[in-house]
Amino acid sequence: MATSTPIDLRAVAATAGWARRRPAERAPLRADLSDEALIARTAAGDAAAFEHLMRRYQAPVFHFVRWQRGITERSAEDVTQEVFLQLYRVAGQFRGGARFRTWFYTLARNVCRNHQRSLRRRAPERWYALPEEALAGLPDRGPGPQARCEHGEAQRVIGAAMARLPAYQREVLVLREWQDLSYAEIAEVLEVPIGTVRSRLHKARETLMALLTPDGPGHPAEGLA
Repeated sequence: MATSTPIDLRAVAATAGWARRRPAERAPLRADLSDEALIARTAAGDAAAFEHLMRRYQAPVFHFVRWQRGITERSAEDVTQEVFLQLYRVAGQFRGGARFRTWFYTLARNVCRNHQRSLRRRAPERWYALPEEALAGLPDRGPGPQARCEHGEAQRVIGAAMARLPAYQREVLVLREWQDLSYAEIAEVLEVPIGTVRSRLHKARETLMALLTPDGPGHPAEGLA
């Protein structure tokens, strides 16, 4: 599995209608522009700003999408592309009172929910598929073949354990540990109180540790032999 979904920029551009929009006069794009500045320029028709946002977020959003129930690696690429298409369509709705990252993950979650509702109607058997291999796309920074092998095995074990978590626990764990959102940001994305985020995260970590304990109930390594 790739570390990020191969977003087709030309397809996104054509669908979003960049060619039909008159470019606004704007200053040259700087690499250190904030997300909020980039989405403002996107709303004004700046294709380069939108492409920069896509490159900045395509890997983390792909992994967020991939962990959702019923979404396979192949469908995750399509859903991720739909997330960015939707981002372009509603760019003008972003208001500076919120952080872009929180707003964007809320949008991504809603796109996933729409896909899941459709999946439950069209292919209910796939709804129960869990993303056991979703961790395989995380970067391997091992210094040598042995370290890479051990890293890959650890990913498979953790991925299998993550797949056994209830969806609501897995979601909060991914947002915190992989997307690095704060408790307040997660609460806003999930539309739950911060106390609920804390309790879900505590339970998710507790359950995951139990699953990863060699003599724990249903240790995932047993199924990877």
